Amino acid sequence: MPRARRDIPWLLERDGVFYVYWNDGGRTKRISLRTSNSVEAQQRYAAFLAQGHAIFESPRSAGLTVSQGLDQYWREHVATKVVDKGRQEDAIHHLKAWFKDTPIVEIDIPASRAYADARRLGVIGGGARRKNAEASDSTIRRELVVLQAAANHAARWKRIGASATPPSAMPSIELPSEAPPAIAPWLTREELQRARATDSDKLRDFIDVAYFTAGRRASVEGLTRFQIDLPNGRINLRGLHEDVNSRRSKKRRPVVPIDPQVRPTIERLLADSPNEYLFGSHRDWYRDFRSHMHALGFPDEKAHPHILRHSRATHLLQSGVSIYDVARLLGDTVATVERVYGHHSTEYLAEAIKRREG
Repeated sequence: MPRARRDIPWLLERDGVFYVYWNDGGRTKRISLRTSNSVEAQQRYAAFLAQGHAIFESPRSAGLTVSQGLDQYWREHVATKVVDKGRQEDAIHHLKAWFKDTPIVEIDIPASRAYADARRLGVIGGGARRKNAEASDSTIRRELVVLQAAANHAARWKRIGASATPPSAMPSIELPSEAPPAIAPWLTREELQRARATDSDKLRDFIDVAYFTAGRRASVEGLTRFQIDLPNGRINLRGLHEDVNSRRSKKRRPVVPIDPQVRPTIERLLADSPNEYLFGSHRDWYRDFRSHMHALGFPDEKAHPHILRHSRATHLLQSGVSIYDVARLLGDTVATVERVYGHHSTEYLAEAIKRREG
């Protein structure tokens, strides 16, 4: 007896992929739902029953482009919720330059690898501060993570994915392998003294304040007299303008003690400043510091103001200061300090054990 013909399309999994089958004039036809996830398959099956098979015929039917998705991600998430927007802004710039109007659902492993190759070769990249356009794998990985975040954002807003109308696939983004954590570069005490030997008193003051507070460059550059409590010997690195999102950031700006070695400098700067800013203005010290360090023969990795923060943390750990106290000074978690500077605390622990057992 011949099988009864099915009048309602049915769902079936083959080789790990879900398909919808239906009868068309006595012939069985099928169309891939382009997913191996059973929940997504059920959602797309429901969309098929409601709207017909045409919505799945081409992945190009999902009209959201990479550029549009990144713009929406910036406007609806980064601009309102991210404190340090610089890296996301750079990543979005490079991603848009390469992918342009490519449908975001069409980004797959070959497209991810093509982007990675283009960034490694410097086909796209560079900028006002970075003349070398060639990117490292860690930078490429960070940029593709931004693209993945933008895709997930679009899915949450039901612009792509199984819940979109019409449903669509999600991009399949491949990230370069994650490199083992590198030891943070730092200046020896002798190198720090060389860096301080500058004809610019202002630059020397910036170096001293940035080093002894272990603050991030932006927090030090914008310091005001309202953040400095001389009677109690402390500095609040959190600016008065910071909002709730800034305070929730992982890059916390703590209250730090005024080290006796930098106190005379701070007192002088406060007395000399014609306004509320410690350095007389909210000035960007990046280029001045970088040019100065290059002139002294330091490599690029030691010519960024952030090296002062790394150096302070390293020197304290080498001196035997508790990793917990260093974490409090930096406004970081103990786990972060352990990951970035842990080799120093381990070395000190070994020396301490030797001294005790000796």
